[in-house]
Amino acid sequence: MAHAGRFRIASSFVERLCGLLRRRLCRNGETLLLMPCSRIHTFGMGEAIDVAFVSPYGRVLLATRSLPPNRLLSCREAVGTLERRADCNADWYETGELIHLVSVGK
Repeated sequence: MAHAGRFRIASSFVERLCGLLRRRLCRNGETLLLMPCSRIHTFGMGEAIDVAFVSPYGRVLLATRSLPPNRLLSCREAVGTLERRADCNADWYETGELIHLVSVGK
């Protein structure tokens, strides 16, 4: 399944800790890529999020839709995590899917 769209990268400790808590971030289906990241939380979130943990080789190790607020989710083998607000109706990643992320600059 092809997934095209805009990504924001969160690579600093503070960016990854805050994730989608920053209300202005990642609206309209935009996805946040947390690198490195193998564990996420939804504490303080007012809405559910979609999550996909990714291996070093681009394999989706664990994907879930509509993870509710006040939860923890982890995947020890993951090096990165994709997340977006669950109110987006677009397709989401599936566990086992192979993805390819390309950096195109700012």
